Amino acid sequence: MVDLTLKEALHRLYSKDDTQVLSYLRDLRGRVRKDSWLKVAGIAWSSCEGTSLHANWLFHESPIADREGPIREMMTKEEFEILMSLKSPITIYRGCFRNVNDYNGNCYSLDKNIASKFPFLLRYRLRNPDATPLLLTATVEHNDIIAYKNCRSEQEIIIRTCRIQDEIEL
Repeated sequence: MVDLTLKEALHRLYSKDDTQVLSYLRDLRGRVRKDSWLKVAGIAWSSCEGTSLHANWLFHESPIADREGPIREMMTKEEFEILMSLKSPITIYRGCFRNVNDYNGNCYSLDKNIASKFPFLLRYRLRNPDATPLLLTATVEHNDIIAYKNCRSEQEIIIRTCRIQDEIEL
């Protein structure tokens, strides 16, 4: 039952911390129109923690699953224009850890230097103190991209799938 406007949904989103955002998005499904849900998800994405824990739901059951190719509602006008200006295949990078469940995650960066810093961020290092940090290099086609987000200057590419080309220990 749709009972919230986009404005109300965003107002509620802003009261959540980064560990509550994905649960909020799950609860929001069906309470706003799909285009509004996608807009809220796009705004919330960069503050979400634990997307790999919710990946099955996000990519197979949420309104994201109903769409193909880049999802315009999840991006600002500028983000969409940048994404559309990129030539396929697009080279992307992911900082992660060997033998950890988020190895093959859905969040990459267009910038190798930005991606290589992620395994060394305290919030990830504390969860994986003994894991080997890696930098993955992959390629992706436009139709396998969900969105491009740059609100934290991370040049983030959210993907459905990609082809990993290389893995380097950091």
